Amino acid sequence: MLNRERKGIEKDIQEINHYLQKNDFPLISIKDNLYIVPEILIKEFNAPEKKLKHTQIYLNEIERMQLIYLVTFIRKSELSNFHYQEFLQVSKNTVLTDIRKLREDCRTFDLIFSYSKKKGYFIQGSEINKRKMAFDIITSLLEASNGKWILKYLMSYWNEESDVKKLVEKMKEESTHYSISLVEDRLTEIAYMIILIKIRNKK
Repeated sequence: MLNRERKGIEKDIQEINHYLQKNDFPLISIKDNLYIVPEILIKEFNAPEKKLKHTQIYLNEIERMQLIYLVTFIRKSELSNFHYQEFLQVSKNTVLTDIRKLREDCRTFDLIFSYSKKKGYFIQGSEINKRKMAFDIITSLLEASNGKWILKYLMSYWNEESDVKKLVEKMKEESTHYSISLVEDRLTEIAYMIILIKIRNKK
């Protein structure tokens, strides 16, 4: 499902177990070459999207920069350093360092990641370039094993929900109706982009 080697999956399970042990949960075990997840864990994390805001998260530098851009791209209110700290669960210095590096990335798309006391953080540049960078980030995230979770976490921050599968099916139906040829493996990316633009346009 994740298109990863066994060694990588085993490392992920070890990290999950480390988190579970630290928070006094029973661990995932291996029996007869199968991973056994305790029933209490299944019940506890049955609806993770509803608990995302209260979950401790661990993101690397690139993922943090990507999320800073996307949360600003679809912002529904003013954003400050505090909002980024709360969203990413990191220190002020980490946020400032990430923003400094993100500004360099934005220049690739002829964009400026700006700040003013009145507007907070915002992105300057043409709308098409803002969308190009957002789509580039979505593509990058969906290539990672935890990309869909990160995008779900992003939308939960603004109390937004999305049904990507339903939107993909709708696009397939419409393409058949209008005899349009679609690239199958890009539909999920396009669906996420449509959802983010819809949220962005609400403001």
